[in-house]
Amino acid sequence: MPKNVLPSSIKSTKSSLRYSLVRNRESSTGLYAVKMRITYPFGITDIPVQVNGQGLKCRIGDLNDNRFIPSVEINIMLQQIALKALTIADGLSHKVSATYFYEQLFLVKKKKEQQLNLFDLFGKLYDDPRLSVKTRGVLIRLFEFREHCKPSERVEDLNLQWLLSFFKFLHARGYYFLSTKGFNYKDYDRAIFFRDKPRQQYMQQTFNKYISVVKGITVSNMPYSLYKKGLIKRFDVDELKLSLFMKSKNLSGTRLQHNLRKEEIDHLLNFEFDDADLAVARDMFIMQTFSGGLRGFKEYSTLKLLKYSATEQVLSFYQAKVDKTIMNPMNAYTLEIIRRYQGKIPNITVSKNVDQNEQHYRERLRKVGILCGLDRMVSVDNSFQPIHDVFNPYWARKTFGTICYHHLNLRESEIALFTGHLIRGQSELMNSYVETGSIEHKKRLLANLNF
Repeated sequence: MPKNVLPSSIKSTKSSLRYSLVRNRESSTGLYAVKMRITYPFGITDIPVQVNGQGLKCRIGDLNDNRFIPSVEINIMLQQIALKALTIADGLSHKVSATYFYEQLFLVKKKKEQQLNLFDLFGKLYDDPRLSVKTRGVLIRLFEFREHCKPSERVEDLNLQWLLSFFKFLHARGYYFLSTKGFNYKDYDRAIFFRDKPRQQYMQQTFNKYISVVKGITVSNMPYSLYKKGLIKRFDVDELKLSLFMKSKNLSGTRLQHNLRKEEIDHLLNFEFDDADLAVARDMFIMQTFSGGLRGFKEYSTLKLLKYSATEQVLSFYQAKVDKTIMNPMNAYTLEIIRRYQGKIPNITVSKNVDQNEQHYRERLRKVGILCGLDRMVSVDNSFQPIHDVFNPYWARKTFGTICYHHLNLRESEIALFTGHLIRGQSELMNSYVETGSIEHKKRLLANLNF
C-alpha cells in the first residue's frame, strides 16, 4: 500500500508529537483514505480522518499534491489534553470530529506507551531531575548490561531473575569509570562500554548500594519508581541480597559508626568559620540532623517551616522512602539555626540543577570536617579513616538516631516518630487509633535536648 505524506505538517510544542496528513490507497475502490499521521519519539501511527462519522477519501485525480488540499489548516489545542478542532479547507470544508480524533489519539498513545521496551523506561528515568548522580550511574550500568548480555527488553519480562542476571554481570565484569555527564539513552555510543581499560571489582558497600537503588527505581513506593508510575507490576525482590554475590562483611555494622557524637556536634555548632559558605554548610547539616535525621540534600530540600500556633512553628519534610510527610517540633538546635538566619531555613543554591547543589554541599561539608578537626577514626570497608575523609550529608540520619538513643534514652519506636521509619510489629490499636506521633508528645521526648 503506497503512502505519500501530504504537505503542511505542524509540530506541537506541548506534546513532542508531530502531526501530518497522509493518504494511502484502497485497491478495492481506487480511492485514497486520508489519515492523520502521529509521529511519536518511539514510533508512527496513522489514524483515519472522519467526517460526519465516515472516513474521508479522495479520487485518483486528486493525487497531485498541488491540487489536493493545497492549504490545510490544522488547529490542534493540546493544552490540558483538550483537542478543539481540525479543519480541512479548499473544497472539502468539512469539520472533523474532534471527539473521535481525541479518543483515537488517547488510545493509540496508550497502546504505544505499552509497547515501550524496558530500556526506554530506564532511559526516561535517567532524565528525571529528582534522581541523584549515583542513581544515574546505576542506570548507565543497566545500559552496559544491555550491550554486553542482550537481555530481554520486554517490559513484562522484568522480574527477579532479570535483576539477578544484571547483578551477576556486574559482579563478574567489575567496572571502569563511566561519566554520567551528557549521556543520551536514545543516541549513545556503544563503544563506551567496550573500551580496553582495566576493570576493578565492586566494593561491598557500593554493590549493596546498587542493589538498594535498583529496588528503588523498580518496585519501591518512591514517586519516580516504575511500579509507582504504573508502568510495571510489583514483584518480590526480597531474595535480591548482597550475600548472593559476595560474602557479607557486616556492612551495616561499619556504617553505624558514621555518626557524630553529642560533643562533636556541639563543637561543630559553635565553631567560627571565616568562610560564610562553610558556615552555611555546617548549619544545614545541623538543621538536617535535628529536623529528624533527613536523608541527604534532596530530602533537606523539602524541609519547610509551618505555623503550629500563635507563637510556635514546626518543621515538615517529605520522607520519600515511605512516601509521607513528617512533622516535627522545633528543638534547641533547630531554633538556634533558624535564629541565625532571621527565621529562615539555611540553604545552598549555586545552580538550578539539584545535583550540582548537592555536590557543592558535599564538598563544603568535607571542608567543614577538616577545619573542625573531626579526626576520630571510623571503620570504612575493613580499614579505618578519620571522619573528615568520609563526612557527608548522610551522616545526619545516623547522628540524630544515635544521639536520641544514647543521650535522650529514646526507644526505637520513639526515634521512628521523628525520622519516618516504619514501626514494624505495632498493634492495630496503635496503628489505627492512637496518635503516638503528635507534636506535643514529640516535644516531651526532646525536652532534654540542649547544647
